[in-house]
Amino acid sequence: MNSFKIYFLLVLTINLCLANFTKNVQTDKGLVKGTEEVSSATGHIYFAFRGIPYAQPPIDNLRFEPPLPPKNWPVVLYTNESKSPCIETNSLGVQYSEDCLYLDVYTTKLTVSPTSPALPVVIYIFGEGFTTGQAIGTEAGPDFFLEKDVVYVTFRYRLGVFGFLSTGDLVAPGNVGLKDQLMVLKWVQKNIKQFGGDPKKITIAGVGGGAISASLLQISKQTKGLFSGVILQSGSAHSSWAVSKKTKTLVNQMGKQLNANNTNSSTLLKDLKKIDAYTLQNTAYNLWKKSYEEDPLDDRAFGPVLEPEHANAILTNTTFESFSKNPNDKIPTLIGYNADEGNNDDISGSFINTCVSYDFAPNLLVPTNMNISGFSNRWTIGNKIRYQYFGIWPICFQYYQRTKLFGDLQYVRPIIQTANLLSNYSNVYLYKYSYSGKKPTINANGELKNYKGAAHYAELSSLFYSPKYVSLSEDDVLLRDKLTTLWTNFISNQKPTVPGAVLKWPVFNEKNSTEFRYLDINNDLKIKVNPDQDTPPQSPKKWPGVLDATKDGPQCVETDLRDMTTIKGQEDCLTINVYTPAIGCKLKVMIPTMVWIYGGAFIGGTSSNEKFGPDYLLDNCVCFVSFNYRVGIFGFISTGDTESLGNYGLKDQIFALQWVQRNIEKFGCNKSNVLLFGESAGSASISILTQVKKTEGLFHKAIMESGTSLCMWSRARQARKLAFQFGNHLGIRTKQSKVLIQSLRNKTTQELQRTFILKLFQVWVVPINMNIKGFISKIVGYIINGRYFGKIRQKIQEFNSFMRKSNSWANWLQTRNTMDKSKCI
Repeated sequence: MNSFKIYFLLVLTINLCLANFTKNVQTDKGLVKGTEEVSSATGHIYFAFRGIPYAQPPIDNLRFEPPLPPKNWPVVLYTNESKSPCIETNSLGVQYSEDCLYLDVYTTKLTVSPTSPALPVVIYIFGEGFTTGQAIGTEAGPDFFLEKDVVYVTFRYRLGVFGFLSTGDLVAPGNVGLKDQLMVLKWVQKNIKQFGGDPKKITIAGVGGGAISASLLQISKQTKGLFSGVILQSGSAHSSWAVSKKTKTLVNQMGKQLNANNTNSSTLLKDLKKIDAYTLQNTAYNLWKKSYEEDPLDDRAFGPVLEPEHANAILTNTTFESFSKNPNDKIPTLIGYNADEGNNDDISGSFINTCVSYDFAPNLLVPTNMNISGFSNRWTIGNKIRYQYFGIWPICFQYYQRTKLFGDLQYVRPIIQTANLLSNYSNVYLYKYSYSGKKPTINANGELKNYKGAAHYAELSSLFYSPKYVSLSEDDVLLRDKLTTLWTNFISNQKPTVPGAVLKWPVFNEKNSTEFRYLDINNDLKIKVNPDQDTPPQSPKKWPGVLDATKDGPQCVETDLRDMTTIKGQEDCLTINVYTPAIGCKLKVMIPTMVWIYGGAFIGGTSSNEKFGPDYLLDNCVCFVSFNYRVGIFGFISTGDTESLGNYGLKDQIFALQWVQRNIEKFGCNKSNVLLFGESAGSASISILTQVKKTEGLFHKAIMESGTSLCMWSRARQARKLAFQFGNHLGIRTKQSKVLIQSLRNKTTQELQRTFILKLFQVWVVPINMNIKGFISKIVGYIINGRYFGKIRQKIQEFNSFMRKSNSWANWLQTRNTMDKSKCI
């Protein structure tokens, strides 16, 4: 035993000797000493103080009680190790400790002076639904915040029964977990300046349950003056589980199971304080789990509650009343949600096990905080919700619609509701995180998850560094830089901006309107309107500086038909490629231009260099142009009226040809000698384009390979019917074009594409493609007979004659060009 003690002390001594400690830092309770470290992610030097006590250990008689300030410590406290998370139940069973009220501070500065001012501060609150979780920074590091000179504070707070037990009266009013958070805010105000932070520039932030916590703190009178900004990621005080009404009932059940004295609240609390922590946690967790599995859409026990009126209450009124009387007015808020919020453990677990009950009891689909009274009213509203998402089909058979419903009810709806109310008295910036990329999702515990799309927690992978994965794509890195810049600029000055970017994020405003603007965070940052406006392609905004055009742009959305499940590409895909041998050459004349339009049955395809390299054509001294155009449901849906005329993919093609006319001479290419060529659907597109008045003068020759507008697959004969059939598969039951299109715009890219391929593609080879009506004013046969081709028809005849003598398309393109091909270097 003595040998073990000696070994332990020896290891401890070695660790202390090897650590590169900071200078002593004075807090209001004593001196602390942290460590100087180098970020593995950025290479920056920072100072870490892990395990600073902000309250006395909540054990024995302090269990279930509001936190008390820690006692002074007489000697220097070494804060070089993270402390235990608060007690919880996870996949390994009951773990951790009641002694858990510690915080961590990460900073790049320990000295403040007139020439070296204090830094802005962010306090991050972890999520996981008030039942599990640990400080964000333990497994997922704040390296990217530190890189941008933001002081980062994170902490542990009591969870489950230990943090949110309530007897519904003043004996145990509840919310001690929130009061732990309040204690941290007060600690930061008193001490953060000693760590290089500015107490006047403090932003509280959280994700999931952490965002709910931050939102509740925002409306509490207890927190006035403690922070100046709020970031709410995928959670708000309007979430259905933000305020629990079940806790008191479950506390009484727990007391009975543990043989506690239930005579009154005082005797019950006294007995519960004596019970072993792990036994108490196990009993409470089982009750919580049973309640949650019965109805995962309802509020959750052992979470925040409405307290009876008393001096130290965090929340006493309903959420709506608190918002209307918000004492923390004029505090800017950055708030948003992810495109695929429903893709998380909740939907794959409890919700799927209870989905049958929602078919027979649709009233359960109505969120509690909608305040719909009366069983009949709730049944009626629930039926409408069910029909909107699932139509006549059983809920259990529609996984992706379940994820959509779950995400909308639990996250999207309450977040927009919160944004709307907050915008009455402060600046609110609403975002939608749509980026998925190739990196895995990392949850609030730093665990990697294989969620699909922009799932719940997806943005954490771009905000926090995890050593569990380091191989990021170039797009991942670019997105991370944009996101961390937006977040840290908001933390610094309450304005989420990107330096040098033309984009300006407008404040949220839904007053007297059904529309609002938000920032869509994807490969590119775009301001969008909800509901989106139906418009043809628009000219891109001017970009500052030099655009990197050394690689292919993202392809348009399609499904890999080899497995029918892999969705590739994105909606932001309208890019053009130019390959020219003429730049840098002193040529007497412009060289001819060949514009390629790819095929793919109007449901797929790409212009990538990897698939269609122009090398052989460039050898013949021509310019080669290719571009992406929208396909499938995104490029060719039509309601047959002005609400959605259709043929957006063809309009993309015309837009590209107009771009060629405006710009191609800058690349040494001839805009007066443009040849279109394509295969299959690309060839059919060219056939259509030759018949459209809008294309006159945009090209002069055409090569059509294996496709024309007369092919039976080249146009949809029931476009309107198919559009409404498509909406029906997505639970959109309407005969109004405007309602259909607006509802479709509220669906995610993944939903639309998956439904398009799995539902409609199985019916027809090409279910929705080129709708002739509204785009071409004459029937195809009439035009083909010679009334409309004009000069293009002459070129086709000329091509047919030439091809009998030569097999070189590039040579044909050169026949009317006086340039000597040997001079094309």
